[in-house]
Amino acid sequence: MSSDEELKITVLNLNGTLTLEEVEDLRERIAAHPAVAAQARWANLQQTIGIVFGNAAELKDYIARREATAEPLGRDSVEAQIFNMNVLRLLMNFVSSAMTLVDHTRNLLRKYEGGSFWSEYESKKAKMVEAPVVVYVKTLRNYMLHRGNPVVASAFSQDVVGRTLSVVVDSKDVLAWEKCPAGAKPYLADHPVVPLRQAIGEYEKLIENLYRWVLDQYGTLHGAEVDEVNDLIRRREAAYSASGEFTLDPDNGQSISMTH
Repeated sequence: MSSDEELKITVLNLNGTLTLEEVEDLRERIAAHPAVAAQARWANLQQTIGIVFGNAAELKDYIARREATAEPLGRDSVEAQIFNMNVLRLLMNFVSSAMTLVDHTRNLLRKYEGGSFWSEYESKKAKMVEAPVVVYVKTLRNYMLHRGNPVVASAFSQDVVGRTLSVVVDSKDVLAWEKCPAGAKPYLADHPVVPLRQAIGEYEKLIENLYRWVLDQYGTLHGAEVDEVNDLIRRREAAYSASGEFTLDPDNGQSISMTH
């Protein structure tokens, strides 16, 4: 806070419209209201979505800075080893959080099973999970969790414009894995190396479309409950009136003056 700003603390007292017991009853009703519990559950899902996109952005940015140089690091150089380790670290964060989002979504949305929202969600999800890049990300997560780290490499190409570099994941070991699902094999066979930044971008677009729709349904599912709890909150707030202010001197943290 700058020295020319004042910090004021407003003192609130009951204004007589409600008794203390009635205010306490409102507080308990608000705390136990289904809208409050629903908001907490959906906020948790929003956090997980943010984590997935944050991990994706961090990985893509790290790769993009490397690709922008278009310079080889040397196969066994310390710089190459550090770069590959960081790519794997960030990749593990991303694929793990992506599958965590799947679990968190399932835990939340199963509460709506049987309704029209659930049916439409299942239809949209079924189309998304069949996308080759979605199958690939899930397979990569399982491979890294249960088998080992995939090979990260730099693929160079040359044209009239100049040399370009792409950070890729080699598909050979993942395709040869005995637990590689049949649904992933065509994609892996068609992509001996997978340009990582592009694959993550494709995955992001798919889940963004799905989860934008999911989050947009919150108002439809819980709008009436939200209106109800907001009314309770307004009634509680209306029971108080300001009786004064404490002004804190920004140059003296111990100084408090009371104004009426």
